[in-house]
Amino acid sequence: MVFIELRGRLFGGPLYYINLMKLFHGTSKANWEKIKKEGLKPSRIGIVYLSPDRKAANDFGGKEVLLEVETGNTKLTAFDDCKDWEVLCWGHIPPDKIKRCVPPTANKPF
Repeated sequence: MVFIELRGRLFGGPLYYINLMKLFHGTSKANWEKIKKEGLKPSRIGIVYLSPDRKAANDFGGKEVLLEVETGNTKLTAFDDCKDWEVLCWGHIPPDKIKRCVPPTANKPF
């Protein structure tokens, strides 16, 4: 299920609030070990960077580990110029909402 709502303008471009069930996050093997235990922790400004695009998440994260993230009712924001490849998640994502998935470059079906 995808829900995108235009909610005004921020930094000169439209600002969207999004409700998506599954997004993706690329990371390293070392970070994956921590994420399995602690979840995805937000940056100092409170954001976890996710993507609706599997390949974009994998490329940005270094092509080692691709994660599928269930966001549920977590507040998500995207900007018009990057909403196809970047979504900002506001807050912590617990480990039970995260699973490792097959990267788009792998020679296996999803």
